[in-house]
Amino acid sequence: MKFKSSFIIIPLLTIIVALVGKSITRECDAWTWYKTLQLPAATPADWVFPFAWNIIFACAAVAAIIVWNYFQRSFTFWILLMLFGANAVLNMLWSYLFFGKHLIGAALLTALGLQAVTSALAVLLYHQSKAVSLLLVPYIIWLTVAIYLNTMIWYLN
Repeated sequence: MKFKSSFIIIPLLTIIVALVGKSITRECDAWTWYKTLQLPAATPADWVFPFAWNIIFACAAVAAIIVWNYFQRSFTFWILLMLFGANAVLNMLWSYLFFGKHLIGAALLTALGLQAVTSALAVLLYHQSKAVSLLLVPYIIWLTVAIYLNTMIWYLN
């Protein structure tokens, strides 16, 4: 396989998205704030969050690399790229709203938008490549968990 710059650039962009979300959390001492909230009984252990996000970001980066390098430059290709971009923006926006600004309701609306964008991305990918689409399944599952948690936190607090 021939080396392509996208093998470096896409993972770097993915890392930047992850680091922006992490820096918002760290900068605001958000984890301390989060621990003051009344959390639902089904809240996962703290270690689950970074573990899940590392898997999700790795799978999403692989999917984006495959799309960029192997999909035909069609209308669908450009829609897929816009959805990947919207996904990154909404992901960072959720961190900003929830952890940075403590706007739990606005973060919930953002999470619902993120779920819609990620689901649309998976459906469009499914029509192009079932295998690439499956890379987004962990993301969709985790977003469902996150929406449940965000909803319950909003309700309980």
